[in-house]
Amino acid sequence: MHIVGIADLNPEQAKVNCLRTGWSEEQLAASNLSDARSSGKTCILEDSDALIRHDGLEVLIEAATHLGARSTGQTRVQKA
Repeated sequence: MHIVGIADLNPEQAKVNCLRTGWSEEQLAASNLSDARSSGKTCILEDSDALIRHDGLEVLIEAATHLGARSTGQTRVQKA
């Protein structure tokens, strides 16, 4: 499974959290969702609507850290 994008209201903190849990800088280096999809890397962004609208993705996971947090932590994955 390829995690194409992670949308978070605080993208920099999302990146720090990913790095802290073992992700590499290289894995998080996609500059946009299209780059992520073609390169196998992951894009961290603030715009959850862009993630939701991105073509060719099959799964969306909503994982808010607190109630009322709009679009926090949305992740889309692409089948390998």
